[in-house]
Amino acid sequence: MTKKEAQLIESKFYTYRENARRAAELGRNKALEFIAGGFGRTSSPTNRNGVEKSVIDAVSEAEEISRWCIVVEKTLDRFHFDPKEKLILSRYFKGYSVLRVCLDVGISESTFRNWRREILEHARRWAITLHLIDGTIGPY
Repeated sequence: MTKKEAQLIESKFYTYRENARRAAELGRNKALEFIAGGFGRTSSPTNRNGVEKSVIDAVSEAEEISRWCIVVEKTLDRFHFDPKEKLILSRYFKGYSVLRVCLDVGISESTFRNWRREILEHARRWAITLHLIDGTIGPY
């Protein structure tokens, strides 16, 4: 895993709650826009095509966001009832510093780095499976 991949995956953990909400809103809002614009009496074929493209783009964006949410959820499932789960929750959901996570979980910074690597590798495998990253670069 490259540093860039690790940063990307971590960013999806940090923004998980916001992204889950956003994916649902995007799908709902664009569907309503399509219904209103696509079936209204005053919509022209030109306008309807623009609305359809907008809906398709929003659905694609919502789908990608949803797949990243699945990556986070599958990673949480894998480490459920494992001490690493507390690391995930403390670091990515509560936003604690590395030192604070280490104190809360009762681990050294070295163990933190090793566990983080294991967590991100698991998430990376899911991201590859869901075609979010290409996965041609080996582990870091």
